[in-house]
Amino acid sequence: MVPIFGGVIRPTIAAITRLAAQDTASEQRLLQLGLPPAALLPKMNLKSTVDIDIAPLKNADPIAAQFDRVTTVLAASTHPGEERPVLEAFHSLRQTHPHARLILAPRHPARADTIATELTRAGFAFARRSKGDALGDAPVYLADSLGEMPLWYGLAGISFIGGSLINLGGHTPFEPAQCGTAILHGPFVSNHLSAYRALDTAGAALEITDASSLAEAMRSLMNEPARATAMAEAAHAALAPLRGAAAQQEAFWAALADVPKLKALS
Repeated sequence: MVPIFGGVIRPTIAAITRLAAQDTASEQRLLQLGLPPAALLPKMNLKSTVDIDIAPLKNADPIAAQFDRVTTVLAASTHPGEERPVLEAFHSLRQTHPHARLILAPRHPARADTIATELTRAGFAFARRSKGDALGDAPVYLADSLGEMPLWYGLAGISFIGGSLINLGGHTPFEPAQCGTAILHGPFVSNHLSAYRALDTAGAALEITDASSLAEAMRSLMNEPARATAMAEAAHAALAPLRGAAAQQEAFWAALADVPKLKALS
């Protein structure tokens, strides 16, 4: 299988005429796989350029008033294999923080029925966004919708970033950092390795490995809300150098504009 894959990937990458990698490590891997050096555009991670203002989102949605940010945890963009340890950790957290709430926002809302079944089996009362359910006293809010992640980040003082507890490379930390939530992540963060390294080095994120360490991290930050706030502020500062400086963005768009036939294709 490896020789066949190699026989396909190298000619494919060699045929690329323009490509912008998100960081130097990605550039080097692509060059090793046969990308022509002349095809490289200035480095650019489009996710790092996003600016989010959560205030209008929170003000526009009545559900926001029902969450206390200090005692709300978000499990963001989770995948199969991650909800169970998240629920185990949340169950443990509730033993010491009975008023804690969990917003569970799966990466793919189409999995919501399966997750709802898992919530029922775990003994959690829950409300569903897609059904318009009233939250009431339910400890879990199943955010089975699309395009609302900034709202959920804005409502949670602590956020676990999915795709990182299983080997999927992890989802972007730039959005949660913009929204001022303390970031927790698993060991699999290759999709945004430079960003997570910067966060961990600055003490602006915590790496967890399983339900037990996730519960402990949530409990610790909920016991010390000032620490969670400090982590969120540190995350914003740690990622600032990676957030696509104006000069870098200008270089990228200028180079892209010079690509032959770009205007004809747009």
